[in-house]
Amino acid sequence: MLALGYIAPTNLPWVLFPSLVWTAAALDQARFSSGRLGLALGKLSYASYLIHIPIQIVVLIALDVWAEGRTLIESPIFLLAYVFSVLLLSMFAYRFIERPGQDILRRFLGGARLAVSAPAAG
Repeated sequence: MLALGYIAPTNLPWVLFPSLVWTAAALDQARFSSGRLGLALGKLSYASYLIHIPIQIVVLIALDVWAEGRTLIESPIFLLAYVFSVLLLSMFAYRFIERPGQDILRRFLGGARLAVSAPAAG
């Protein structure tokens, strides 16, 4: 039952997803994605996609080995540290793995563009 001021956890995705879509549309209208921060986050998105699960696994294994349970992961400070570590490792992965790999592929393919360019402003 949904009472005023309370959202059951099972209904949370139905509330958050439209909010996420609305926020993404508003940021796109504000040209966030073509700004400096948007471009930097775009470069890190693939690396963070690949890295976030292995980081979670390592953290959970470490907590099982050295801590008395997983209550630490419920802390907001832990969430901030996790997001920071994912972004930091994504920066390293982009700079030292993804970007050099793109350069090697470009040389191998004779300078062909690998990235899709942004649509023209209009």
